[in-house]
Amino acid sequence: MNTKRMTRLALFCSEPQLQATVPVCAPVFLQHFSSAEAWPGSFLFAPSRPTDYNAFMLSAAVMAASAVATLFVDAPRPIWSGVGVSIQFTAPAKGEMDLLAKGGFNYVRSAVSWSETERTPGSYDFSKYDGLLRDLKTKRIRPIFSLSGPNSAAQAGAPATPEVRAGYVRWAGELVNHFKGEEIVWELWNEAYSDLASKASASTVDTSVLLVETAKSMRGADPACRVVAPGVVGAGTQSINSFLNEELLGLIDGVSIRPNREEGPESFAGEIQQLRDLISLKAPEGRKRLPIICSGWGYSTARGKNSEGRQAMYTSRIWLLNSALGVTLTIFDTWQDNGPDPDNPTHRLGLVRENFDLKPSFIAAKEVQEKFRGCTSFRWLPQKDPLDWVIVGAGGGKLVQARWYQKEAGVKFSNLSLKDKKFKTLYASLTGSSELALVPKSLAPKISPTKPIAQLMAGLDFAFAPPLDDDGWCVLIQKSSAETAKLEFRYQRANGANVTCYARIESARAVEPLATTEDTTSFSVGMNGAIASSYRIQRAPLNFDEWSLQKEGKLSGELSAGQRGAIVSYEGAGKALVAPKSRMAIPDGAKSLVVWVRPDGSGNRLKSEFKDSSGQIVSIDLGSMEGATDRNGWRVVKIPLQGTGVEWVSLFAVEAERERGGTIEIGPAAYMF
Repeated sequence: MNTKRMTRLALFCSEPQLQATVPVCAPVFLQHFSSAEAWPGSFLFAPSRPTDYNAFMLSAAVMAASAVATLFVDAPRPIWSGVGVSIQFTAPAKGEMDLLAKGGFNYVRSAVSWSETERTPGSYDFSKYDGLLRDLKTKRIRPIFSLSGPNSAAQAGAPATPEVRAGYVRWAGELVNHFKGEEIVWELWNEAYSDLASKASASTVDTSVLLVETAKSMRGADPACRVVAPGVVGAGTQSINSFLNEELLGLIDGVSIRPNREEGPESFAGEIQQLRDLISLKAPEGRKRLPIICSGWGYSTARGKNSEGRQAMYTSRIWLLNSALGVTLTIFDTWQDNGPDPDNPTHRLGLVRENFDLKPSFIAAKEVQEKFRGCTSFRWLPQKDPLDWVIVGAGGGKLVQARWYQKEAGVKFSNLSLKDKKFKTLYASLTGSSELALVPKSLAPKISPTKPIAQLMAGLDFAFAPPLDDDGWCVLIQKSSAETAKLEFRYQRANGANVTCYARIESARAVEPLATTEDTTSFSVGMNGAIASSYRIQRAPLNFDEWSLQKEGKLSGELSAGQRGAIVSYEGAGKALVAPKSRMAIPDGAKSLVVWVRPDGSGNRLKSEFKDSSGQIVSIDLGSMEGATDRNGWRVVKIPLQGTGVEWVSLFAVEAERERGGTIEIGPAAYMF
């Protein structure tokens, strides 16, 4: 549906609690002060004549974007790791989403067209991308939305005139505001170097300024959005250097590149350190180690230059090299062959054919991920022969090696035995000292017991939370005393390796990683080598097709699929209950259910209800949905069941008393026994 949106300008001041976003129905002008100290107030006024609208909006958009220049000096927001493909669709074909999930892809990159979403100046229609996002969420796939222009309705060619550039900046802000709060990575320009700087109408300097102003507009719309740039084709530092400057690096969360090349992917290894040096040289303090992501890289078989076998081999090597070189997000270019012409490069670039038959490159992409599943740390091990490539991955109690010779076909995979001392040492160096099974006991902290273990553990509460992304289990530790807690968490991997993780807890609430991703495991908790308590942990698959949203009072809302579980959207006063469609039993003996929840900051209370063994309904107050979170906007929520829970009445109940609507997201869950 095409909607006419109100112009939005953001007012910022030095006090975060006073920041506000003001929607205005008439065009306004934002008086901008150049420093944070010079904000005595803001002045808003309308143009004197309707004919001044375009010129006025140009000034307003540019000044509003500039007004946030000094605001974004915080640390970059983390870019989620993963692997994906670039796509050309917004409405998937039947079975296409299942095929993407089958390939192990948790990202797609899609260009968002300015000309298609703002056909008339000031009128925006993002409905195609709303639909795409909904489809992606059903498979827990995140999008990289790459901004694409120009807007042919405004001007043919690159956005060179001030008016058209201001329109682009304003459009970018509207786009991000529309998707505010969604888990999206935004790329500032689709193939910036080839598509913009090469145009005679847009100099590199002008393009760099445009990227900065666009980033400011996006940050003004959603300060928490994740932005990468510049999407340059080729990894050469000369072209990237043209776009990166201190101001842009102070606004973005990662540097995106597309290292396409004629030769094999191995040459990328010699370029990435130069790129990191460039970022370190130009970035402001606190951002000198911005992550590098690969937002597109592939090899075409057009004109017989590469066979499909070589295309598949390069696909594996791209992922392996990126992983070993610290590029934690890889997008393969592209998902599907775009046409029937064997001489057109884009028609022979995909991992699947036009009819979705699998190509060898799809199989290769899937295989390399499966071989290294559970590995969280990677390293390139240079050999005497520079054409001999060895990459290892470690994690989940295993050490995996990939090896190939640059001038020969194929990649050989092997699992390295941790019974071998040298491989144990290598594993320990990759995974850190928390892997005690592979670290000398002398590295364990020396603590002299001064109190009985029961007394030391008094006032401590534990909630074991399942992996939120690919980062493994973690434990929420809450303590009531002011004393520092020095804890030991012990467990055994499926391969028999015994692991101990150490945690020094000083705050009242802390979340610590536990370096395992297995669905079921047991943890023992203690101090000074003594065990105080043990827990069996089991991931709880929440299939939200089996749940519905029941509404009471004047409240309206819906339950929809989220990237990690489900999303509850509601408005009005009343009660929204996430209730099972049919009887939903609680496993015998379950002491607690631990769930990741993304609160909405509304202040509304969250509760949970279940029937106990006597048939009574037990209501658990889980607190208000505001305050600090534990990880990237998510909070660990523990629902105590005390071993008496029999069946669920409502997994969560939102009590909205103040007619404040909101949206919460429910993520992975696990039972504790």
